[in-house]
Amino acid sequence: MLKADQNAAIETGRSASGAAQLVLVLCVAAAVVVLAEWASSRLLADPAGADAPEQVTRPSNVRILLKDPAKLPAPTSARSLWLIGNSHTYALPGMRQGDALRTDEAGILIDELAGRVAAAHTNVASEFYLLSYPNFLPFEMLTRVGHLLYHKHHPGVVFIGLTWRNIARDSQLRHEIYQAYRDKGFAAAFPKMLADPAVQAPTDVVEQVMAQERRVEHDQELERLRSDSDRLDETLTHFAEDHLTLMGKSAELRANIFRLLTDRVQRLWDDRKSVKYSYDLVESDYAFNLDCLRTMVRLLRQNGATVFCYYAPERTDLPPLMDPRRQEEFITAFEAEAKGLGIAVIDARGVVPNEFWGWVGESPDRSHFTEPGHQGLSQFLLDQAAKQPAWRELGAP
Repeated sequence: MLKADQNAAIETGRSASGAAQLVLVLCVAAAVVVLAEWASSRLLADPAGADAPEQVTRPSNVRILLKDPAKLPAPTSARSLWLIGNSHTYALPGMRQGDALRTDEAGILIDELAGRVAAAHTNVASEFYLLSYPNFLPFEMLTRVGHLLYHKHHPGVVFIGLTWRNIARDSQLRHEIYQAYRDKGFAAAFPKMLADPAVQAPTDVVEQVMAQERRVEHDQELERLRSDSDRLDETLTHFAEDHLTLMGKSAELRANIFRLLTDRVQRLWDDRKSVKYSYDLVESDYAFNLDCLRTMVRLLRQNGATVFCYYAPERTDLPPLMDPRRQEEFITAFEAEAKGLGIAVIDARGVVPNEFWGWVGESPDRSHFTEPGHQGLSQFLLDQAAKQPAWRELGAP
């Protein structure tokens, strides 16, 4: 009897110890999540002590196209101007060291273009669309443009901002844009759009489009075979994305971390004689990105758009991250192709003075400039466009 009591006591002790360990593990896990959420919220938060910006109410004719391809606004028959580019088109830097990146504020490039066009070029466009992501890649641009055209959004004028590092390296679709291929009608129609003789999509572009279709089929088959636990996991994940910065704003968080690391790496490598640039051009990505860029331009032209490509502004008071000689080679070659593509190319790299570039956290911001920079860039783009015969034809009564 005594031995049985001793065994029972041991088992009770083990159970209590196991329960205590489980509670400890759960508490540690909760603490890690809370700490990570706090850190990510701080990283994406407005500057300490600054007033939170009011939600911007834009005119109804200025449309910020949502990053989710499934949530498109209804098309209209009005003349429209599209602005396509990476985050330099919509984000503003902090004004002082330590300040966070600013988004959803007035005075960004699409606002400035809309105001100036409405004031001086009334016949050019009456609606204005912004299509932008951080580090927007050419294959991603092509996919979203094709998706918009398929859904009867037909632009009259398109400005495409080209950033060298987004052409020189990386080529994979982010998950958000991949979702466009889940639209069965678009997935079936897009290869036919690319096969049009006026578009002349190269083989590598068509193959990548077909690969996305196969990827959708594979993913849908996996979804069909999902267990109840998998479905519960998906529901909980969506809930977490809606309520946690760490998950719901993961793309912005990764972009901020990327900028911080880029600056740190550059500072470390500046003193190393054997390493001149932080990033190398990836030849396979570069060739594919150029094919996507040409295809997108021809697709827009085939749909009646007047297209202007501009090289996005760059600050000159920091060392370049990539070899500028390859950038100049690209610019020379692309401008030689411009006439054959039926487009105009605008060099806006030196338009924004260094004093109009701000901060993102503790690092100088290489990608975004303040409101005066957006004002100057918008006026420069319109002034340069006005020199082109195609623009004058658009503005004719």
